[in-house]
Amino acid sequence: MICCLWRTRSISISVLNLNLSRIQNLCVKALEEQESNLDFINNLKNTTLKAINLTKKKVINLEKQLKNKEEAERWKQLGDSLLAVSYKGWNKGMKEILVDDWNKFDENGNPIKISVTLNPEKNIHENAQECFKQSKKVYNAIEKVIPLLTETKNDFLILQNNEKILSDIYSQMVLKSISIVSQEMKQQLFQIQSQLRQKGFLFDPKNKEKFQSKKKILKKNMEKM
Repeated sequence: MICCLWRTRSISISVLNLNLSRIQNLCVKALEEQESNLDFINNLKNTTLKAINLTKKKVINLEKQLKNKEEAERWKQLGDSLLAVSYKGWNKGMKEILVDDWNKFDENGNPIKISVTLNPEKNIHENAQECFKQSKKVYNAIEKVIPLLTETKNDFLILQNNEKILSDIYSQMVLKSISIVSQEMKQQLFQIQSQLRQKGFLFDPKNKEKFQSKKKILKKNMEKM
């Protein structure tokens, strides 16, 4: 009887030890999974913060380019002023000439004179056309900037929202000690990852050439800022 009790107790202890070992392994596995998930989320968040910084600088740069509208208008005004100059006031080979600035007037109501640099190999009319060409060139550049600025601002708002989502998920996992990411969280994380890859902020193993191309573009944009 005693022998049977001893064997039963030994078996119970063995089962208990086995269960404890399994529990410990499950705990370790859960901690490792949580750490892995937190690292993944943290990497996404850091990449998103860098993307926010780059996109913000791009927005500022594009907004500066929009201010070139004043430059375009100035070139047109110079062209108009040159066309108003009489050929009597111009001599072949002149490098500059005084013209009326119809946007600024003196105390007597007369337009202020401004100096315009000329191409000495061209006449007044040809120099005026050069001013108009330069004005059109700047206007055309501005037209390309407007939709790009709209798109970049939209990207900036999406990145800010993604950063908030990542912070919330990270906080939930840490405060509530969650090791398993819910299906909803997974969808959000993979969507953010996909967006970062699409915009060239995150390496895409399926499209290395496209990633490298976008990376070069981002680098060039940063050099211009």
